Amino acid sequence: MSKLFWLALGVTLALGVVSAGCGKRGPFTAPLSLALEAKAVTAKIGPEGGSIQITSAAGTRYVLQVPAAALLETVEITATPVASFGKKDSTRQGVVFKPSGLQFLAPATLTVTPSKPIPPPRQLVFTFNDDGSELWAAEPKLSTGDIAIVVQHFSGFGFADLGDKAREAYVHWKTSRAETRIQNEVGEALAAERLRQLLGDESGSGAAVHALTEGLDQYEKDVVNPRIAAAGTSCAAAKEAAATALGLARQRELLGMKGKDTTVPLTQVLQLPLGPCEKEAIRACKAAKDPAILVQYWLGADRTMTLVGGALPYATTGMLERAQAICDPQAYQVVGGLQDWKVNQKVCNVQEPFVLSTGAGTMKLSGGMSGTYSFGGVFASQYTGTYTITFPNGPRKPGKMVGTGSGSIAGQKGSGTENYTLTPLGPAC
Repeated sequence: MSKLFWLALGVTLALGVVSAGCGKRGPFTAPLSLALEAKAVTAKIGPEGGSIQITSAAGTRYVLQVPAAALLETVEITATPVASFGKKDSTRQGVVFKPSGLQFLAPATLTVTPSKPIPPPRQLVFTFNDDGSELWAAEPKLSTGDIAIVVQHFSGFGFADLGDKAREAYVHWKTSRAETRIQNEVGEALAAERLRQLLGDESGSGAAVHALTEGLDQYEKDVVNPRIAAAGTSCAAAKEAAATALGLARQRELLGMKGKDTTVPLTQVLQLPLGPCEKEAIRACKAAKDPAILVQYWLGADRTMTLVGGALPYATTGMLERAQAICDPQAYQVVGGLQDWKVNQKVCNVQEPFVLSTGAGTMKLSGGMSGTYSFGGVFASQYTGTYTITFPNGPRKPGKMVGTGSGSIAGQKGSGTENYTLTPLGPAC
């Protein structure tokens, strides 16, 4: 078989690792129910260029910059912020520019400064008809703290801070589209090369190899990296990201190719599902009050990491006791402390954030079998530290909590270790 056959097989496998959902309608294409703010700003902009800006009632600033020679004549431009995108939608903001359909000979730029900064991975930028009849997802250009959008013609422009579920759906939709596009582009190049071979022309083999190399690099940029960035949104998203990244790495290895960049080392890729999938297992075991659900997850994750030569993420010693404490939480009488800090207090659920208080001060703990705490009290005392809870004989038997921290009291620095006993009182309250 020819080298090209193996190249074609490689790209089919590499680019087809996760293709479920391709061709489905995007999650952000539904019509909108627009309501505009009463205030608007108007500016005259001509061939020399100019700008118009407005700040919405929510405190978001929109600045449209029109370059020179983008317009042939002076146009009166109006900007109106969107008051809402529907009664039940408070997650999106936007602005409408008129006159509708105005075309620019050179792209203008809309810079959006949200009232509250949005981390880039959670940003969604979209355009819409000024009557809200159609909506399209758009790719933002990111700058420091702001969102920049290329404006070719007038309509509405908006943005949203995506929650985990919406972000997961959007990333899957966007990467699936990129997956299909790259697959088609590389497939066309390989088909053309195959035709040349059938006609006895071997002059284009280098172009086929180049197309495959570029396709794999583009696949990493437009599919693998966005899925890795969104891996924390759910267990399914994390598994998809890991499978996609590992599949691409394996195909590059088989084809003897190296990528331009590797955003996340493979050892870390293998760990992507651990956090999100453990959270889902914890939610399921709490709902069923069944520690076996969490234990099965931990054991499965350990087996997977063992097979690939990685370190065990979950210690087997005391695994059942830890799972029982998490999945079927109890209330405890917490007694102990250090020196003048003495506690004798009921805590409804140590798996959730909880507070210990006495006349000497207040300690806020993050919750869980281990975590962090901060303490503030009399004589300007301030301490921070970590703690660990253990139940050697199970959560329905007495356990202990050990905290280690450092800080200052009355300007004097110090550190110490607190010891507490936890006596079960019954189900969490």
